[in-house]
Amino acid sequence: MANVVVISFDYEVGQMIEYSLTMQDGENRFVGMQVFTTSTARAEVQQVDGEEWELFKSMHSDLDTDPYNVRARVPCRTASNVFSRQVVYKTSGGTYIVIHITSTSFTQRDFAAPARYSDSSPSVSLLRPHRANLANRFFNYSEDSVILIKVDLLRNATYSTTARPLDTLHLWGSLSQDSIAVMMALRSLKYVYWNGKRVEAKPQTPNEWFYVLSLPGPSQAALEWKPPHLSKLDWKWADSIPEGKPDHDDSTWVKANKTHSPNPYTRDSSLDTQGKILFASEYGFHSNYIIWRGHFSTPSELEGIKDLFVKVEGGRSSAFSVWLNGVYLGSAEAGRETFAAVRRFTIPSRVLTEGEEANVVLVLQDHMGIEMEAGELPIGFHGEDRALEAVEWKVQGNFKGENAPDRVRGSLNEGGLHAEVQGWHLPGFDTSSWTSLPFPLHSSKRGIGRRKVVFYRTTFTLNAPGETDIGLNFIFKQRKGRKFRAQLYVNGWQMGKYVNNLGPQIKFPVHSGVVDLRGKNEVGVSVWDLQDEGEEEEEGWEWDPRRDLELQVNHVMSGESRDGIVLDAPGWKELRG
Repeated sequence: MANVVVISFDYEVGQMIEYSLTMQDGENRFVGMQVFTTSTARAEVQQVDGEEWELFKSMHSDLDTDPYNVRARVPCRTASNVFSRQVVYKTSGGTYIVIHITSTSFTQRDFAAPARYSDSSPSVSLLRPHRANLANRFFNYSEDSVILIKVDLLRNATYSTTARPLDTLHLWGSLSQDSIAVMMALRSLKYVYWNGKRVEAKPQTPNEWFYVLSLPGPSQAALEWKPPHLSKLDWKWADSIPEGKPDHDDSTWVKANKTHSPNPYTRDSSLDTQGKILFASEYGFHSNYIIWRGHFSTPSELEGIKDLFVKVEGGRSSAFSVWLNGVYLGSAEAGRETFAAVRRFTIPSRVLTEGEEANVVLVLQDHMGIEMEAGELPIGFHGEDRALEAVEWKVQGNFKGENAPDRVRGSLNEGGLHAEVQGWHLPGFDTSSWTSLPFPLHSSKRGIGRRKVVFYRTTFTLNAPGETDIGLNFIFKQRKGRKFRAQLYVNGWQMGKYVNNLGPQIKFPVHSGVVDLRGKNEVGVSVWDLQDEGEEEEEGWEWDPRRDLELQVNHVMSGESRDGIVLDAPGWKELRG
């Protein structure tokens, strides 16, 4: 009898595996070590010696010097004929610890995984009257456990029977290509099904629980299937920043008039907002775009104001844009390591209304997320023009804030853009009165002009082959020298935010369940242009989804969930109608 502890690692070519072991029992210690390799060319185990053994020892701690601690690094072997490597440690208490290292194409990131073994762990007998299933012997799984190797995904494994003992196994999963898979399961199976179709399962004598399966990948029709070209669809658009106009009705907005808060940052001596707390979270808005609208007048003694100072906290790489009485003043962006964006704007002549008549300043800010370790950090105004002592602020975020009616997608799915508040991104919204982008694609009469925030919308139907898992990518075309931010909505779900001058992500995956592979889909894109007047490198440039957005296949795999993937989220009628 002996105790065996097996620890398994997967690696990809180019990775380095580093591990450590500690013997916490002072009466037990490491007394020996050997390294073995398993070859795929010949089904045999070979002990490592020679130069490879010397290299391994040079990257391993000295057991004679410290027999209670192991520290080792194992370079990944690139030889194609090596399937796995085993580092075996013997302890003075009779326990064998096996580090099992196997090549795979799926391990693509670093990780740390602490493990513990104690004397109370059940021992594994090496003296069995029959050859046992490795799943049971090494991992202490039950004999009916199913392990499948060389498949992309195993969703479900269910035994059934036409007689006793169990002789039938149903497997459900996905493959990106045809595969010769290896399976460990119950002995003497007669019938094995993969995604509902019977496949041949060859037991390997004398290990009757070890099978080789020939599994089919996706069909040729699935591999050849393509989504529609976005350039050929009917795209419609609408202005999504009407709040900048002085006469816009903000009577339903939340008044930003708090003067006290338990948040310690509201007592920051550098805060310069004339005693008002202008943090978005104080008013129930915690993500995405936030819009601030201020009403003020300029008394006669302050006539001749020439500029406007604004400082907004939005998180790293955040941004904001400012309008005064409907006139766009400009934008500012925070750096990659700074939380606030700051700018002093020059007020054009005849824009500011002097005297007792009201002026309206509008600030659109990008909320880049709340810090996990500093959740009370302000997202909102940090400073404004000191001359404007009597500004009445209102704020708009996602529809109904923390009481958002969309309980499926959640309140973090939306922001405060006019398009989002009105539900233009939701399935079922009526765009029959909207303007279509004209054809041909390069027509100069699109009518969008100098609008700074525009929402685009289109619909299309997909007819992907059945019994197939297909993922799609929406890909934004990077436009050199342009400052704009876009949000992608697919059937009401926000699937990504693209910042053209920040990056590097331009590809946004959308999976089945969000996109309907065999039905109607509705896509919306909000585009916020932060370019200042006079910064135009390309005269008359306008973002166009037919040119600047592409839809491609991400992956094609055989099989899908038996019940399908349905994210049954409400549409416009349920949420806004």
